[in-house]
Amino acid sequence: MKITPVKPAIVLVAAAGMFLVGAAPATAQPTTTTTKATTTTTTTASATAQDPVQILQMCTYEVTGDGVRLRTQPNNTSTVLGLLYRGDRVNGHWEENQNGFHLVYSSRHGKSGWVATAYLSLVSCVPGR
Repeated sequence: MKITPVKPAIVLVAAAGMFLVGAAPATAQPTTTTTKATTTTTTTASATAQDPVQILQMCTYEVTGDGVRLRTQPNNTSTVLGLLYRGDRVNGHWEENQNGFHLVYSSRHGKSGWVATAYLSLVSCVPGR
């Protein structure tokens, strides 16, 4: 009998504007295959409904300045993907911020990029559980 351990899988599910992220622990699900000469047992991993997940809140932000740069990286020197203007709305996760920048999606440009947090005003968030 040979049992092969399986590493945990990362689970990402998008539903109703919320993203669920969590590590699914491996659970042993042995299956046995028998042929004329040998018997093989294989173990696979599966996620269960009790697995812990982290819920990322999806938020809407309003741009508070004119000519605000949507960038490829969270810094002031990376490539500019486009400009945003006062009143534009962008979507992003409350938790996705680095170096004073938020990762957002701009429907004006059809792209995701980084915007300086100083130029964003929180409008609303889908509440987490």
